[in-house]
Amino acid sequence: MTEILEIHTQCARALMRVEIWVCGGEGSDLPTVGERPCEMTKGEEGGADYDRKWPAHALQALW
Repeated sequence: MTEILEIHTQCARALMRVEIWVCGGEGSDLPTVGERPCEMTKGEEGGADYDRKWPAHALQALW
C-alpha cells in the first residue's frame, strides 16, 4: 500500500490562463482545487469552502 504524504498542484496561474476549470470546458470533469485535498485528507483540508475562497485568494497571492 502507498501512503500519500503531500499533494502538489500545477502552477495555478497557468491553469487559470487555460481555463481548464471553466464550466463546460474540456476539464469540467476534473476535480476542483478544493476537492483534491478534501478527498486525500478525508475532509480535513480543502472542500467547497476552499473552492469558494480560492479566486479571491489567488488574485492576492498569485499576482
